[in-house]
Formats: sequence, structure tokens, C-alpha cells
Amino acid sequence: MSEPTPTFASKWAFLLGHALIGFDPARQQFYSLLGEDGRPLLAMWTEADTARAALPDGFRLLQTDVRSRLAELPEGVGVAVDPDTPAGLVLAPEYAASLKPLTEPFPAGTHSAFKQWPLLPDALREALAAAAGRYAFVDRVWALIYNIDDSPWIGLLVYRTDGGEEAHESIVDALDGALSATASLEELAVPLVRIVSLGDLDPAVVAELEAQPPVFRR
Repeated sequence: MSEPTPTFASKWAFLLGHALIGFDPARQQFYSLLGEDGRPLLAMWTEADTARAALPDGFRLLQTDVRSRLAELPEGVGVAVDPDTPAGLVLAPEYAASLKPLTEPFPAGTHSAFKQWPLLPDALREALAAAAGRYAFVDRVWALIYNIDDSPWIGLLVYRTDGGEEAHESIVDALDGALSATASLEELAVPLVRIVSLGDLDPAVVAELEAQPPVFRR
């Protein structure tokens, strides 16, 4: 008899994946379990029917990206993925905490490589340029792919602006809207596209990015 296939085959499949969680709106809390050592585990599922059967009354089923939930996970809490199933797995609180830094675009202590996006459609390139062109406070946008150590290639949109908080929110919404309306992640052959400000990046990363041709230049 063969062993059951793990729910997520690697840490990156987990970090870049999506899952279902239970949320109790009355108490404003997520559904959790107690591990064998008595410590709490946030429950996640990959199948809706399995999740619905496991959740008590009062909990709603929500879809989430794993990295967001992991980034907000309280200290001392682990994760149970597909609990009580043959392919389920448990992440102890210590291991879950060790993965938290990897939810950031450029985690400290890691190496990133950049390259041109080989499957970037012309329609998306034009949509990104048009979106950025509507904002006088944005003068550059880059569209690249990058990795973090041994991660898969990840989509990356980087904008440059000297505007304030509202300017950042506006251009992020505009770029995200252009992306969502023009191409799917499957078409782009990436599990995720991050949108970040050049000003938030490490100087070494900035230097490498600025050496790449932008999709928009004012």
C-alpha cells in the first residue's frame, strides 16, 4: 500500500499556496485545535467538504492565502493542515515561526535572483504602463520574476514614487487592477505576484532592479 501524498509537497508549496480556514464572526476568532502536546494549532483545509464536516456550528469557511495567515500567527501557535486525514500534516509552533520571515518579499538572510519575465503578455505590459501613466507621482514600474533561495519563480511588480501613503495605495490598487483584468497566474506561470515600492527595498536589491529595463518610464 502506497503512502498518502502530503497535502503540500514542500515549504514553498505551503507558503505560496491557498487554504480554507474556519472563522467565528461572533467571537472574531479562527478555528483551532490542540496538538498532542497541548499547544494550539490553527486549522487549515484544502477541501471544502472536509472543512465543512469538521467545523462546529457558528464557524464560516473562508479561503485565504497561507502566507497572510502565517504572518499573523501568534507566538506559540502551530498549524494543522487537513487534520485527521491521511495526507494531513502538523507544523509545530517553532517550525511555523521559522517560516514567518519567508512571508516577506525579501526576507533577511536569503538570496534573490532576478530575471526578465519570459511569459509577460504584451497586453499586460501595456495595461501596467497605462495604469502607472495615470499617476504623475509614479515615474517607474518594473515587471520581473525573482526567487528566494530555492523558491519557485515569483512575479514582481515594483513601482517608484515620492508620494505619500495615499499615493502608494493608489498605485498598488491600479497595478493590481491591471494585473487582475489582464492575465491569470496560470497564464503568467507564477504562483504569486507581489507589488512593492522601490523605496521599501534593500539598497542592494534596488541597484539590481534599477539595472533592469522598466515597463513604464515617465
